[in-house]
Amino acid sequence: MDFHTISNGTDIDSRIPLNCEIDNFQITYLEESRELKFLDKGTYVIELKLIVSETNEANSIGIKFGEELIKEYNVPIKKSTEVVFNFTINVDTTDKTLSVINTSDDNLNLVVGGVNMDVSSASITSLNDPISITNIDQINNKTITVTLNKDFTGNEVFKVFKTGDIHQAVKVIAVQDSVNPASNKRVVVAYDTGVKPYDIRFQTGVSYTLKISSDTEEAKGEFIVKEVTPPPMNADIEVFGDRILNVKMDVPVQNLDYLKVVPGTQELNNFYVLFYDKDTNVSQDPAPQWIGTLDATTDEQDVSKTVITRVAPDYRSMEIQFNHISLPVGAQQLIVNFSKIQEDSIYKLKDFSNDQRVVPTMSKDFTVIKGANAAVPMSVVTSSRTEIIVKFDKPILNLYSEKDAISVENVPTNVLQITRVGNKFNTLKYTLSNTTPLPIGKVNITVGRITDANGYKTMQAIFKDVIVVDNPPRILKVEQIEIPSIPNTTQILVTFSKDMKDTDTEGGVRNPNYYVITKPDTSIVTIKTPITYDASKFAATITTEKLDPGVYNLFAQDIQDVLGLPMKAQNISFIIVDNTEPKVTGITFRNNTMVIKFNEMMQTSGEHSITEIQNYLIEDGRVVPSKKEVLLPETVMLTMKNSKWVRITLPTNSIILPLAVDPNYLVHIGYAKLKEIRYIQDVGGNIYPLCNLHQIDSNPEEFDVSNGTVTVISDSRLQYKYLGQNELYSINISDFEVSIGTAPGVVVAPLTITLKDEKTIEFNFPSNTFDGGTDRVVIGTKNTDMQSRDIYGYAITKNKSTNGTVVNGLRAELQAVSLVTDKQQGAVVIRMTFNKSIDKFAVEDFGCLLNNSQSISMKYNGNNFNNKKVFEVVLQTTQPLRYTDELVISLAVPEQLIRTLDIDGNKIAMFTPIKLARFIAQSIKWQRTSSQGISNNKVTIEFNYPINTRTVIPDSKFDGTDKPWDGITPLAIGAGNLEFNHSVAGDTITIKNNEQFGTIEIANKLGSDFVPVSCTNNKDVVLSLVDGNKLVLQFDAAEDALVHPQAINFVTYAPNIDANNTTIQNVSNVLFLYSDYQPTSSPNDV
Repeated sequence: MDFHTISNGTDIDSRIPLNCEIDNFQITYLEESRELKFLDKGTYVIELKLIVSETNEANSIGIKFGEELIKEYNVPIKKSTEVVFNFTINVDTTDKTLSVINTSDDNLNLVVGGVNMDVSSASITSLNDPISITNIDQINNKTITVTLNKDFTGNEVFKVFKTGDIHQAVKVIAVQDSVNPASNKRVVVAYDTGVKPYDIRFQTGVSYTLKISSDTEEAKGEFIVKEVTPPPMNADIEVFGDRILNVKMDVPVQNLDYLKVVPGTQELNNFYVLFYDKDTNVSQDPAPQWIGTLDATTDEQDVSKTVITRVAPDYRSMEIQFNHISLPVGAQQLIVNFSKIQEDSIYKLKDFSNDQRVVPTMSKDFTVIKGANAAVPMSVVTSSRTEIIVKFDKPILNLYSEKDAISVENVPTNVLQITRVGNKFNTLKYTLSNTTPLPIGKVNITVGRITDANGYKTMQAIFKDVIVVDNPPRILKVEQIEIPSIPNTTQILVTFSKDMKDTDTEGGVRNPNYYVITKPDTSIVTIKTPITYDASKFAATITTEKLDPGVYNLFAQDIQDVLGLPMKAQNISFIIVDNTEPKVTGITFRNNTMVIKFNEMMQTSGEHSITEIQNYLIEDGRVVPSKKEVLLPETVMLTMKNSKWVRITLPTNSIILPLAVDPNYLVHIGYAKLKEIRYIQDVGGNIYPLCNLHQIDSNPEEFDVSNGTVTVISDSRLQYKYLGQNELYSINISDFEVSIGTAPGVVVAPLTITLKDEKTIEFNFPSNTFDGGTDRVVIGTKNTDMQSRDIYGYAITKNKSTNGTVVNGLRAELQAVSLVTDKQQGAVVIRMTFNKSIDKFAVEDFGCLLNNSQSISMKYNGNNFNNKKVFEVVLQTTQPLRYTDELVISLAVPEQLIRTLDIDGNKIAMFTPIKLARFIAQSIKWQRTSSQGISNNKVTIEFNYPINTRTVIPDSKFDGTDKPWDGITPLAIGAGNLEFNHSVAGDTITIKNNEQFGTIEIANKLGSDFVPVSCTNNKDVVLSLVDGNKLVLQFDAAEDALVHPQAINFVTYAPNIDANNTTIQNVSNVLFLYSDYQPTSSPNDV
């Protein structure tokens, strides 16, 4: 299993990562409490690594998830070692945190991590199994219950449509089951914000497809609402204290919270209470405390009513909260679907079936037991800067009038809304105003006196050092809007995790510069403006051109939430399906071949495909009576352009030949036969309209290559653009000939040619085939039979050519700047690497800034390399350079004043400031065995960039023949070629005829010599390139050279640099090794 290693935190005390994105699963590190918080449900595999010190005294650690100790591991004591623990956790709630604790009584001391209890490093991956639907049940006209093979994350997209027709969709929402909740179960409710809730439902007897999407994964299942579904038969009553009743129905029910409103009263229509088995009414008591009819409201801010009702979104339960009075203690009865003010049957309780079956009137007993103690606040957590979640030890009332009970640092905070968390009656979530968010860090939150479910007031409680983190916003899901509001476009709905900055300026969610959409072929989609934003749904709508079906990718970054916190870079894949009727964009012909072009991908097989000849009829109305002909069986059909176009070649015996461009010469695409309708469909099943008749648009010319333009687009690429009406279907490299220079020119053979579109050919050549001086290029067709074909299947014209005119617009670009040496004060040598040869280098065009403050002058002494692509410059600094110093190279003049010209005479391209790179050998490690000799020893030199091995070993034959090592296969350094050198100054290791490798310097222990007498290896030493950036010298098990690794005190790698400042280069040859840094370490005994 591949682990994604999480980078270290930015705080010096952090020993667990701060943030990590795995696919679209996010983990946040809580700095203050040193805990990991999972922002997405799912299954995770975690690897914890402890590098234990030899002074460690603790013998065990534990893993806590929430309040539960889920794992405990033994740790070695008084031993320097590395231990790794792996475990899997299932995150089914996002309010738990994971932490590592010391479960022993002694101190745990880590080499990396310090004396406090932490880990040295952490790695994590998610077990993201493909989603699948395991069950669809409880099917009725309003809801279905779906169960997945794993927990829902909340980021899924739900769609329901008639099976086989995605356009006949039912809008739905997915909610938690309010009666029997489960993390892998959701209730899918037919619901549309623009329609009355009771008016939208699933039709009886219709086969529906449920599609659940999560990124690029999809799960599908089918269901049918039967003629007879289970009727409403029962209700259950839950009682919390003496102030809350929770009514639960066996099926979804209408009118649970219907209120009968008459002047002065507003009462619950379908529920009535009998207290102590008696009907209390006003005639017996002019001012009764309890009456059977409940004065009610559904408005959270209306505190004047006796009760407030809250219907669950799955229509199966309803909370009845008594705001001001307590229910009498003892056995009571709730009469369901009855009250003395109940209106006619239209507003009674009934199900969502076609018959709208009425819930039977029933009496449900419930017992009120009043607790003796008030609820106690147990915990306070924050899920964001605008959400506070308070958990109590027993059920609590949700009263808007008590919203001011929450204060932060003794200051009442501005609460906009109080809600319950799911069906948890002991938890309240307080949503704060965006104008008064919580401060980041630790805060003291006071929970004031709140009414619990027994009517008691809780005692005030202060929760100190509550952690407040501000998780960056992120994209939860990206989905296609089925019916775009703008015709002939595709619209994409991007849903964020929180409210975003609603502007089109810097940081705004409506700024198109923060989004990039790429097609399946990685080309970029143009985003149309404006982007719209719905703050109530945290969702932005992006409009593009009409997109083909396929998997697309949305990249977004730096978009800010309403508090100004930017999101991290995020890639989300999403699926586009076709949902509009196809259109014909043109019909053209040559000879007896016709091409019909559609605007989208069409079906290519079956009776409704574009290749079915029976689906076309051609009518010649220029004669009386008009001639009509269905395509003959001998007609040849061919699909093109990713099944958007069809080529139709008519047989010579067709009566409607010749084809013509005339308003009375018509093509029927689909038509009505005597007993059936012929029609074609796109890949999404959309039918092309039968009423749309088309005339032929044009009769293009023969494809002649002389009618086109030629452009040099790089030093190895030409682009040819045809200017006529005809278009290409296929090309063959053997048909073309390219020559450069004054006539007749030098013929250059292209390596490959590519048809970029129907009028554009790209020719690819070896590097440096073209330069800025290329002023004449001729592209011609040979005087042989042509294999290249136009879209009608005819050969292009042979023995034709362009006139030699070429457009050349190449500009050199600065690729990198690297530090080579700074040993001498006032002579800091850097190298500037361009992607193209430079004809005139003006050092005055460039500026250098040290640590964003000090400007440093630069001097060019005429040293350049690599065909004038690399220029060496000396910085005139008067102070020694530190490794942490930051040097930035930028343009010092505006574009119009640039004097540096490339070999083509173009000014170099503008560039953003480039940081000077330090390409270094960052470490050397010598692993030796217990043996006194060098057998099986290994030396590893690690660089901070991948390296070009040809610049490390320029002579792999070790005989001066200059055969560079390619690094692909390990290099055997034969006997006599690895040199062990002894001198008074110190012992060294070098490679024969390969000074570029550098030197391994040995510092010996006192009184010992690694190399008593200079010698060479007696067996092959294998040099390997590992991970692209590590050079590994492996000594043979039988190596018996007279050297003594046990005498080594420490080892140093000294990079080579000659009089011309020649150094090792990185793999792309744009960076040069900083030779002054020489890594040092002590050997490790293995």
